[in-house]
Amino acid sequence: MSTPGNEQLFSNEEPTKRRVKIKPVVTTDEAKVISISGGPGDALDRHKVNENALLLVREGRVQYSEGGDPIELGEGEGHGIPAEVFHQVTCVTDAEVFVVIPIRGKIKFER
Repeated sequence: MSTPGNEQLFSNEEPTKRRVKIKPVVTTDEAKVISISGGPGDALDRHKVNENALLLVREGRVQYSEGGDPIELGEGEGHGIPAEVFHQVTCVTDAEVFVVIPIRGKIKFER
């Protein structure tokens, strides 16, 4: 395991109005873990991942939406993120989530 420094996490340019903080936590030969954190109302713009991923709420509450009715997740809860489906994560309270993505996973933001 290693803690990456300047690892390229995105497959295209990051949007200029991203309001959450994103940082790599750990990378192995098989997966990477990314921390996403922010305050109430902060959101990660709509995006998709080319591989299935897992969202785990470390603290606080977030809203996850894929286009239908959003779901709210709290501390200790998780949700599977299907590959190639645009979705968004919005902080309901001060929150931090971990996203586990296969090492070959790439994030693409909706334009």
